[in-house]
Amino acid sequence: MRCAKYIVVKDDYLQKEPLVLRDVGPWDAHPTLTNGIEEVVKSLIEKGALPGGRRLLYYDSDEQLTEALIANGKFSAYGLVRNEEGDTYCKSAASKTLNRTSNLPRTRSRSRKPSGPAFE
Repeated sequence: MRCAKYIVVKDDYLQKEPLVLRDVGPWDAHPTLTNGIEEVVKSLIEKGALPGGRRLLYYDSDEQLTEALIANGKFSAYGLVRNEEGDTYCKSAASKTLNRTSNLPRTRSRSRKPSGPAFE
């Protein structure tokens, strides 16, 4: 089987930021990144480009920014990136729908006394 054809859009030397790829096709000769993601992840890990914990984002053939979620050194699920902070909505065929909201602002409950004429 042929490997997906892609270019590296963003890569930092220290490998602290996500690695970002773009699917370039041609898709009549190569599988899309989405269809060939297992082989791509395996290859990137073997090359040392995806150390444990580094995120992999890619622009698919429809220009949708997608995250390839990796667990135990293998592709595990897709996550659609839904905002600029990198929060994802992830749906795995093997598990329940997950919501990753670690970067969203949290609301704090405050104990506040009621005020106004009815409470005086």
